[in-house]
This record gives sequence, C-alpha cells and structure tokens, in this order.
Amino acid sequence: MKDFKLLIENISVVHNQLQQQAANAVNQSLTIRNWLIGHYIVEYEQNGKDRAEYGTKLLSKIAVELNSIKGIDERALQRYRIFYKLYQQIGLVLIDSSISGSVIPILEAKQISGSLTPLLL
Repeated sequence: MKDFKLLIENISVVHNQLQQQAANAVNQSLTIRNWLIGHYIVEYEQNGKDRAEYGTKLLSKIAVELNSIKGIDERALQRYRIFYKLYQQIGLVLIDSSISGSVIPILEAKQISGSLTPLLL
C-alpha cells in the first residue's frame, strides 16, 4: 500500500509540474504572437504604400481577411497594436533570449516593403 501511495504522489507531482510548464510555454508563445501582430500592424501603418487607401479601416479590413482564424477580430487587433506600442522593448528581449531560439526561427513572415525596422525573425 505504501508503494501505491508513492506511485500516486509521483504521478500527481509530474502531472502538475508539466502542466504548469505547458501553460507557461503557451503564455509565452501567445505573448510573442500578439506582440508580433502588433508590430506588423504598426509597421504597415507607418510605412505601408497603400495605407492611405485603408485609412482608419485598416484593422477591420485585416479582421475580415483573417476571419478564418479564431480569436482574431478587430478588437483583438486593436489590443495587439496597443500592446506593441506600449512594450516595443519586448523585441530586444526576443533577440537576446532563448525564447527566440525556440519560437522565432519557425516563423517565416515576410518583411513589409520599406519597413522602418528590420524584422526580428
């Protein structure tokens, strides 16, 4: 019976620790995703060749084009844009951290022509 209790305890500990690690990894990935989307939007707004055509409807037009992606709507795009503007320094952390070694290389986004800053990818 003592061995059985130890088995249950070990399984419980492993489950809880790895579940927490997985949640942390997802949170990091979503934060990076949100920041990058905000980065792309701001860069496009500041230097996009056809930005005058879109004007203030840019986010709604993006949302329409990306309507197949669950959770990306105009309000989310606004939040990503604000998040990027408030925390532009996250880009420095991504360049210098091991996070970039695990997440960033798998992303192969294309640089917007005439972008003000180089892509972090």
